[in-house]
Amino acid sequence: MGMIKGALFALASTIFFLAVLSSAIFLTIGSSLDYGIVQNQTVNIVQQLVEQMNITQAINSNLAQMKASCNIINSNYNFSFQGYDFSVSCEDLNKSVSAIIDNSIKRFVNSSYYKEYDCNYWDCFNKYPPTFLISEKSKNYWFKLFYLSMTALIVSSAALFLLIKKKRHLPFLIGGTILASSAIILAIGKVLGSISNDLVSQIIMIFFSKSNFVFIKMLIIGIIILFVGLVIELFRAEFKIYNLFSKGGDSKKAEDKNKEQKDSNPKKK
Repeated sequence: MGMIKGALFALASTIFFLAVLSSAIFLTIGSSLDYGIVQNQTVNIVQQLVEQMNITQAINSNLAQMKASCNIINSNYNFSFQGYDFSVSCEDLNKSVSAIIDNSIKRFVNSSYYKEYDCNYWDCFNKYPPTFLISEKSKNYWFKLFYLSMTALIVSSAALFLLIKKKRHLPFLIGGTILASSAIILAIGKVLGSISNDLVSQIIMIFFSKSNFVFIKMLIIGIIILFVGLVIELFRAEFKIYNLFSKGGDSKKAEDKNKEQKDSNPKKK
């Protein structure tokens, strides 16, 4: 029975560690894909891609056609370039080509992020360009995995509580695991940040741009749980000391009482 309980405890501990680590990773990716965070980074990346695609020449050669079309529709001029859909505001056609491109990229990023992708997450690779990875759909997918991991974390925590031999050690186990996982998240962010500043590295780094935020959050939670465990241990030690002195006092009182009873009894003649 002891071996079975030990094996179950080891299994629950492993599941708990994996649940904490995966929750941290999924939270990092989901938080990093918030539109307000990814907008500037994505715009910079798309600008680099556009420069490689030589879209400037394409706009210059079609500028007259764009203006003629805008005189008719007086709205946005939509065009496809190397498999990507761009939209140019008719108001921007009076600006420089660089301003036209910058504003078109911002609209492209916005439309790509909020686009309705009619596919399961991993099936989208077969239907859409990889831009769907940096989208609201992608953010919601990673947060969904985060909530599933949190469920596994709660269940495994309950299992650890039932299986652990000394309940007072549980806060140290949970807090230590959270701190270890936070260190891993920090290390991932640091490693990705130190990689050469090429285009691929910048794209990967988008998904872990909130690694420092998640690390600090986990660090605080881990320290709080360890502090709770320490407080429990201090109260336990104080209670032991109190009982020790209390028993000593009771023994002394009993001895004094016995002595008084002996002294009060008359001596036999």
